[in-house]
Amino acid sequence: MALAGLVVSLASFLVACSAAFFAYRQVDAARVANALPVVLDLLGEFEQTRAERYFVGNELARYPPELGVWELPDEAREKVLRVLHYLDHLGLLVDRGLADVEAIAGFAGGAIVALWTALAPYIEVEREKRQRDRDPVDAGYQEYFEDLAARMAELDPPEIRRHLRSFRR
Repeated sequence: MALAGLVVSLASFLVACSAAFFAYRQVDAARVANALPVVLDLLGEFEQTRAERYFVGNELARYPPELGVWELPDEAREKVLRVLHYLDHLGLLVDRGLADVEAIAGFAGGAIVALWTALAPYIEVEREKRQRDRDPVDAGYQEYFEDLAARMAELDPPEIRRHLRSFRR
């Protein structure tokens, strides 16, 4: 009798674990599905920031990094801010697991690393200014972008693209 009770308890436990596992998977799938439109919009915006990315990569160096971001001339600041906000938002999605880091790396990883290299001196100056001003809200200025660039550098975007091409053969 005790053995039958143990078997029934064990079976109930296994059914409950199975149900919990499938419920977790369903919630996870719903979370990703809800994030998909946002991710697609951000990837589309990557193309829309082409002119601004070109400016950052080829013309921003005309301005001294000591200006930081917010003291750049208006036109330059607007271009830089568009790129910064885009990449910080994309970094947030990657950090929260709402965008696949390898897909982002294959699509834009090299550009993200190059943009970080160009913008990091301006961001560092901006962080120092905010620290001096004791601005607690913006103390982590562009941390998601920095994290995203570090992840892209670790993943080796060209290698990811080579890996993807191997599946097409």
